[in-house]
Amino acid sequence: MERESFLAKKNSTLRKLESLADSERNALRELTDVQAQIDKLAAQKPTEKIDHIENEIETSDSEIQHKRSQIEALKIDLEALLSMIRIDLAVPFKVLQIIAEPAETNFTDHS
Repeated sequence: MERESFLAKKNSTLRKLESLADSERNALRELTDVQAQIDKLAAQKPTEKIDHIENEIETSDSEIQHKRSQIEALKIDLEALLSMIRIDLAVPFKVLQIIAEPAETNFTDHS
């Protein structure tokens, strides 16, 4: 029961990481597109339009930084989950190790 809850949380965290990574890729694509627009307009439009687009780029940069912060937080959650997995796996392994060890017997010759 506890393991199922743990696995559900792990899967949820992984989905969030994937979603954030997709969002970051999309934001970077948008940033590249906006930069291309700036380059194109720089030769033909007044500086007001360029300033507006530069503000859009700054906004996109802020959004990317926010997404990166979220990804870092999820990475920390994932590391904690992995640590819990290691602990969950270590205990049964130690029990099996103890079971597999040959029993020590002390036979004393009382003759």
